[in-house]
Amino acid sequence: MRALIAVCRYLGDALLATPLAQALTQKGMEVNWLVRPGAEAILAHQPFANEVRLLGRGWKSFWALRRWVHTHDKIFVITPNDRVMAAAAGAREVYAALLPRWQEWWKRMLVRAHLVPSMARHVVRENLLLGELAGVHGKPFVRFVVPEAARESLAQKIAAIPRPFAVIHPFARWPYKTWPDRHWIAVIRGLREEGLAVVITGAPSERARAEALAEAAGGAHVLAGALSWPELAALDQQAAIYIGLDTANTHLAAAMGARVVALFGPTDPRRWGPWPNGFAGETPWRLRTEQGMQRAGNIVLLQGTRGCVPCHLEGCERHRASRSRCLDEDILPDHVLQGARLVLEHLS
Repeated sequence: MRALIAVCRYLGDALLATPLAQALTQKGMEVNWLVRPGAEAILAHQPFANEVRLLGRGWKSFWALRRWVHTHDKIFVITPNDRVMAAAAGAREVYAALLPRWQEWWKRMLVRAHLVPSMARHVVRENLLLGELAGVHGKPFVRFVVPEAARESLAQKIAAIPRPFAVIHPFARWPYKTWPDRHWIAVIRGLREEGLAVVITGAPSERARAEALAEAAGGAHVLAGALSWPELAALDQQAAIYIGLDTANTHLAAAMGARVVALFGPTDPRRWGPWPNGFAGETPWRLRTEQGMQRAGNIVLLQGTRGCVPCHLEGCERHRASRSRCLDEDILPDHVLQGARLVLEHLS
């Protein structure tokens, strides 16, 4: 039996769908994935990803996609992209998360069953509920398998880095999710005063900025652009602590069981916060707290404390290139270092 998981957004969305993929695999199904270009990297060599195809453009691509989609017995549409839903029309069993909007009426006509997304329910739990509509029950564990070859190659790359070390990932896809460089510099200095070496990770395009941060802070080990996803996962697992933003790498660190401090701005953590593996409820996170700090398992989550948090918008000017004052002004380096001490003391 063949199952298809369609996650047509970002890397983190694919990672948070791995509990569903594992449940399908344990049922003896061959699990394939349909993702947007760029998201395939995080699924490479994973035992619950038999084949990964990319969502293309154009009519020729659409008809090829439709033929392939219809070879599956069960189709789970995590993000109800119009193109994917049209390709799935007439397929045997389609299950989707659909908003209760009148514009979605045609999608509801195509599915065997659907659920309505809830901001009070985490995406991990929602994906598992989607599987339950098809009679498949799974456990809420986000999983990423690191091949032994990646562990060996990482060992060579970090051989000269002193232990213990902290990993910071100061980059995000969009400016509205980022934190000022001056704050990162203060955190790097604070971590070093605590006796930790600091490793900065990021994409190849972020290496120059990572080197500038390291120099301004008086020293850090820059691995931005030097690691594959499996190597990043292994690095996060070995770190004394990981500090990052609302990004895929923060979800990855949480999945690997690292001690995590996550900085969140406009995004609702109830739905998108990093998932502490084994949590049994609907969501491990509250909408916000007066102190701007929450802890669940191996994760501390920080937010701004102003009343508009989280606003669910893309920055204060409502576009992805704008800044978020709840991040820039409310979360200060001392708060991050306090969160780091909390998670380190709790899990030591």
